[in-house]
Amino acid sequence: MNRLVKKPNGDNKDTFTNILKNNSMVIHIASATQAEQVTKTAAILVHGESELYEIKELGDVPM
Repeated sequence: MNRLVKKPNGDNKDTFTNILKNNSMVIHIASATQAEQVTKTAAILVHGESELYEIKELGDVPM
């Protein structure tokens, strides 16, 4: 669970910060075939950066 809420430097990850701020969340359950891509979305990024734009292997971001 710690990986879901904290960055290696101890700061909260954006998802955890948003959960605390909004007091709500949505849980998506991926299939086994999506596991590698979903794992990439847990990348440690600078606050405010989106893994959808930073991780090119995820493909194009729908607009």
